[in-house]
Amino acid sequence: MIRYISLILLVLVAGEAYAHGTGSEILDPIQWGDIQATIQVVSEPTESGVTITASMIRADNSSPLGDASFYMSASHGQDTIFADTIDSPDGTVIFDFISENSEVQVSPVSVGGIFGMFAQSGYEIRGPNLGEGGLYSLYIEVYSAAGHTPASAAVFEPAVSVPITYTHQVSDPNWGDQTLEFITYYDTFTEYGYDPDIRTIHLDMPFGWQQGIIEQVDTVHIEFTVPDSFGDLAVARYDVTVNGILIDPRTVMVEDFFAGYRTVHIVISRAALLDMLDANEGRDVMSFVIKPPDNAPYSAVTENGQYRVLAILEPASMSDDHAATMLFNVTDVFLRNRVVSVPYTVDITYQDDILHTQQGITDDSGSTAVSFGMPPDISGMAYIRFSNLDGNELANASIEMIFGMVSQDVESVYIPDWVRVTTSLWAAGLMGDDQFVSAVSYIIQTGIIVVQAETGTETKDTIEPWVRTVTQWWVDGEVSDAEFLAAIQHMVNVGIIPLE
Repeated sequence: MIRYISLILLVLVAGEAYAHGTGSEILDPIQWGDIQATIQVVSEPTESGVTITASMIRADNSSPLGDASFYMSASHGQDTIFADTIDSPDGTVIFDFISENSEVQVSPVSVGGIFGMFAQSGYEIRGPNLGEGGLYSLYIEVYSAAGHTPASAAVFEPAVSVPITYTHQVSDPNWGDQTLEFITYYDTFTEYGYDPDIRTIHLDMPFGWQQGIIEQVDTVHIEFTVPDSFGDLAVARYDVTVNGILIDPRTVMVEDFFAGYRTVHIVISRAALLDMLDANEGRDVMSFVIKPPDNAPYSAVTENGQYRVLAILEPASMSDDHAATMLFNVTDVFLRNRVVSVPYTVDITYQDDILHTQQGITDDSGSTAVSFGMPPDISGMAYIRFSNLDGNELANASIEMIFGMVSQDVESVYIPDWVRVTTSLWAAGLMGDDQFVSAVSYIIQTGIIVVQAETGTETKDTIEPWVRTVTQWWVDGEVSDAEFLAAIQHMVNVGIIPLE
């Protein structure tokens, strides 16, 4: 069920690199005597950690160039952890990265060989999180190989990525216990999680906002996996900000054709990163805030993978004894999601009881409507089941919904305009965090806004970037008062805003 979250940093040398991969890299060849040569780097997860193999090879047949002399330094994420001059009989150097809760320890080892001949040079590097995966980058100067010594050392800067997996357990008041999976190919997440009060995923990772670094990046690509049973996130679209900047919706792609879960890709190009540079230059973090827009349709793909159903409920939050309407359309995945007209059957089911059934032919020029009434005194999970689309017994799909949606835990009274003005100054960076905390603490203590007086066990020293993003959305009218108050409640829970 695990899908991949990948942040791919493609490091170039001597022109544009070719044959890039997330787990291996072959750099552009250079003239080496009378042949073309290059550096190849390959990563391999092992039981004890991660092995990185770097080889000086012929460009035409990939055979190693022996009798090589190098200077190499190795970095994990943002930290340089090794540097040494190395002689390698077969032109290959092997690094075994092993996680150990200690200071970084580097031990040279000899790998393979016969009677000490043709042994591969190697190093065992132990330290915190070193074997967990992430970005492993090398700086390599080649002094000589295969009998050739250039006038000046050839320089290569390859990098390879090994996925780091994170699993986050969510206890949602409406959707119960859910599991989100994140994987990053870059560095360890400094923050990650989901806030059910504001339906928001937040991910923070190190990133150097410098032009020289960005010009070496091909794309930034992160990915996360959501169970289909997590209805609040089982949608077709997401709004994504990076350090408070809304990115192009076309860069956010949802794969919902896997049975039981969907995978969300966020792919940011080098050009987009350069466009964001002025607002972020000198910062060292990439902070993602990911939220379904209020009007995002639910989506599901049929078992045979041919049709995608997109549905919107009106009203979106169902309560008992209330009439509801579902608007939906059916697209053909094989026809690049073109809306199609096909026969359908739809059932609204609650606890195995069918509340409503409708049959017909979908409208290929607009949405098809299904209207139904909500019986009194029911609450909990319900299902919208589409079946036999176009008469195919394998063309079935389900969308989960909640009857009697649980309301937010925060309370709201009238919020004066001056509170929005004060908040906008902080969201725009024109007011310091201490001033903002003091202002919010005052309006809580004076009863202008009301939040719960309970605090959690988790504590924070600083306000997380995603809080500023949600606050800016509230200032701009893009999220509700309840969602803004949920962000305030979070700051109370983690001890940033005192209530006394």
